[in-house]
Amino acid sequence: MGWKTVALLVALLLEVAVFGLGAPVVLLVIDEAAVPPASAAPDLPAPVTATHRGVKCGSGGCWREWTLRGPEGTSGTELADSLDLADERCSARSLLDRRVVCTWVDGGREARLFVRYDRPLT
Repeated sequence: MGWKTVALLVALLLEVAVFGLGAPVVLLVIDEAAVPPASAAPDLPAPVTATHRGVKCGSGGCWREWTLRGPEGTSGTELADSLDLADERCSARSLLDRRVVCTWVDGGREARLFVRYDRPLT
């Protein structure tokens, strides 16, 4: 087998590797309709409960949203501050699933927990 044939085979294998293995990863990252599973939400401390509100979508993609309830008399802002999630925190889902999940809590009249995928390629 000549070097041209070997080079052609190597090029073909690289093409299959890049497009066959890389394309699904890129498609997952740019899928604007993808929503993290409910299990991606962080564990809440004992007195705090979450009521699932559902999935919402906007121009940047979709996210899950919960309304949080704390001890009687706790405002949404106080509850959000106590959870230390006012700043968005992002991390990869797993070693194999490299999509980044971002979580944060917004205070106000009621505290709301948000979970979304970060889309760096969009």
